[in-house]
Amino acid sequence: MTFLIIGKREQQAITKALALARDQYMPWSIGKTIAIDDRAKPTNTLTLAERKHDNPFPRSQHLMLGNYRCAISFEEQPAGLCRHLSVSVKRRGKVPGIVVMQEIAKAFGFSGEIPPTRGRMWLEEFEPGQHAVNLIEVEVQP
Repeated sequence: MTFLIIGKREQQAITKALALARDQYMPWSIGKTIAIDDRAKPTNTLTLAERKHDNPFPRSQHLMLGNYRCAISFEEQPAGLCRHLSVSVKRRGKVPGIVVMQEIAKAFGFSGEIPPTRGRMWLEEFEPGQHAVNLIEVEVQP
């Protein structure tokens, strides 16, 4: 059974993770050297073989929300500063569902739109047979 927990303690951990991740954002000067441009033929997936492994970024902050593994990072992109959330489950071959992704995304300050209108969503293989749902969304300036 997979379960999600976002209580007071978890929200405090999220707030701390967001602050640390924002302080260690990936500058575009590095991002542009590792970005995979699939605009001509978007796939919304990224396999282990396609990933660039020499990337020192993002310096993501990791935490568990119940059985969900979350990694939050920030990266500078041409559109502005973006928050990047990666969510996976411990159980091999499984990924978080849409409702869970909406709740986790909102807890991390995303709009909660799945897929986001100011960003993108994709499935990424991070270990053989292990996948995470990724969201990236441009920060809204007040």
